[in-house]
Amino acid sequence: MLRSVTSLPLPRSVRVRPRNQGFLYYEDLCGEKGYDSEGKKLKKQLCVDEQLTSLTSIPPAKSALDLWQAECTSPHIVTFSKAVDDVLDGGIVVGEITELCGAPGSGKTQISLEVCVDVQIPRSFGGVAGEALFIDTDSGFIPVRLKGA
Repeated sequence: MLRSVTSLPLPRSVRVRPRNQGFLYYEDLCGEKGYDSEGKKLKKQLCVDEQLTSLTSIPPAKSALDLWQAECTSPHIVTFSKAVDDVLDGGIVVGEITELCGAPGSGKTQISLEVCVDVQIPRSFGGVAGEALFIDTDSGFIPVRLKGA
């Protein structure tokens, strides 16, 4: 299967350059089009860049057992709410997306603020010693809400 040059995980300015030079697919970069009439490899930046190869290489397949073991050993951010931690099998898993849904006033923002505080708990106290960034899109953040957390 041919992979479009524009689908490469590179900045837009780098992806457009080979397409403008007539390279439509990744395979074209180092295939027959990547050589001049004398058979010498053209010195195209993307052909000689080892980083491109590492960025576009397909990662090795993982078995279900590998994925399960990684999930079991992933650290969890405890919420200090037994009911929530039980539902989430020990808390919010680091490195995964957890979506909070509910009616207005059900506590979604409050639990998000609490998790931002809880993630900073040092490892010596059973935390993950992480960092958090809370983005308030409607300018309704009230610092007093963190006092209860």
